[in-house]
Amino acid sequence: MCSSERSTERIPDTIQVFEKFHSRYDKWFTRHQWVYRSEIEAVSRLIPQGGLGLEVGVGTGRFATPFAVAVGLDPSRAMASIAKKKGLEVVRGISENLPFVGETFDFVLLVTTICFVEDPRTTLKEVRRVLKDHGPVIVGLVDKNSTLGRFYESRKEASVFYRAATFYSVNQVKDWLTELSFAHFSAYQTIFQPSDKIERMEPIREGYGQGGFVALRATKIAIDPAHSQLDASPTRPSTSLGSGRIQGKSAPDIHASCSVTSSSNDARSL
Repeated sequence: MCSSERSTERIPDTIQVFEKFHSRYDKWFTRHQWVYRSEIEAVSRLIPQGGLGLEVGVGTGRFATPFAVAVGLDPSRAMASIAKKKGLEVVRGISENLPFVGETFDFVLLVTTICFVEDPRTTLKEVRRVLKDHGPVIVGLVDKNSTLGRFYESRKEASVFYRAATFYSVNQVKDWLTELSFAHFSAYQTIFQPSDKIERMEPIREGYGQGGFVALRATKIAIDPAHSQLDASPTRPSTSLGSGRIQGKSAPDIHASCSVTSSSNDARSL
């Protein structure tokens, strides 16, 4: 249930880009099907089988759907509308203040979302809060230190979407996750050449440092609250979760009466 306090949550101005160009965003994956399929394959090496999943920054559902992730969060109404048509439960809002009670989800996915959020560390802190103990987070990102990352950085001003992005290195994201008591890291990388030149599946290699797209997994470590060094999270009203069925998977029935949830997903249209 959303409160009046949450209904005034500010949606970032950058989301207007995704509202306006949602169709262009979604068609990028069709035009660059081999890039998309390569990234899906990299994420598939790390995604758990079964369990209740959440994608923060679900966009049009391009990554949630193949992995039967039942719940999506996104601030863009237009993007969320497309995702809903694919059978996803979608709640609107921002990633820095997720509208779910703690320890709700078995795993959380963020694919090319970190570069668009206003506060990445707070976003990951919120991810930790809604994850069950020992649950994994899978972060898909364009590695700032890769050749592709440097290329996107150099063309930011010419990109409808990436103009508003801030790219991060895999090591920076690992540092944030470590600070937030995540451990047991694993990663796979892909996309070793410019997107427009890819005409078949790209190699999927363990680790990071060369591929432009990296899928990084880390596990939430249970800690004694009495000894926790994490900042205390404010008490927040939450979206109610009931019992429902989506595509044969157990899934929450989300009743969202206000705009509340994550930052915008992937945006590679250059």
